Amino acid sequence: MTRKRRISHKEYLEGIEKLAIMIDKSGFKPSHIISIARGGLRVGDVLSRLFRVRSSYLGVESYEVAEKGKVSDKQKDEVIFSRDISSTTQDYGNNILICDDLVDSGDSLIYTKKFLLNYKPFKGKNINFKTAVLHQKPASKITPDYVVEKMLTNDWLIYYYEEYELISISDLKKKYK
Repeated sequence: MTRKRRISHKEYLEGIEKLAIMIDKSGFKPSHIISIARGGLRVGDVLSRLFRVRSSYLGVESYEVAEKGKVSDKQKDEVIFSRDISSTTQDYGNNILICDDLVDSGDSLIYTKKFLLNYKPFKGKNINFKTAVLHQKPASKITPDYVVEKMLTNDWLIYYYEEYELISISDLKKKYK
């Protein structure tokens, strides 16, 4: 059985701060941040605030939806993308930072980079794509440019916000009666 490891809110935010320092020390100056939704949303949001750049979101799905009371650890056979990037600008600049919370198999990041290379605003242009994650699992097929923790074991990470996958609206109604 896979060991589960909980990531607290404090540990999560400290990870993002360490990621920001790594990116800054490397000399890379992101002109725009694209977060992989859902896991990378918070990572990209905080980084965009720290680097003072705009951010966008790309819906990417590589895990099955969990049934009530469970967190899904089953990966899909294919990576599914939203039709478009959610953005308020078409001026992305040339230094794009792609963010996610973790890289497991690596498929999401690999296919996201391919998707973006063919995405109309980037296609045929000299874009410098960099990738940043908090955690990298040992079996990943890709090594992101910036990683806070390269895991030695295949623990199942449960980020603080994923606790909401274990409860329902009716649970909340009972709580706040």
